[in-house]
Amino acid sequence: MQMAIIEKRKNPEKNEKLIEVFGLNVRKYRLERNMTQKDLADLCEVDTITISRIERNISNTTISTIAIIANALGATAAQLLEE
Repeated sequence: MQMAIIEKRKNPEKNEKLIEVFGLNVRKYRLERNMTQKDLADLCEVDTITISRIERNISNTTISTIAIIANALGATAAQLLEE
């Protein structure tokens, strides 16, 4: 069982793709709502740099932050993670 978990972690391509999809969707939803990165950051109570890093696919964020961002954008976490 433990070995299966370790093996799953060895596939960074999946993680990178998910991070990219999330970042692109955050940007898309934010722009559709005519929000700046600062507007979104303020609603989420995070730094503007956090939103910038997410949108540029630099940051692998937490589930909690995904939920907060989704709520601020009027979307679901699933929508933000959908290709």
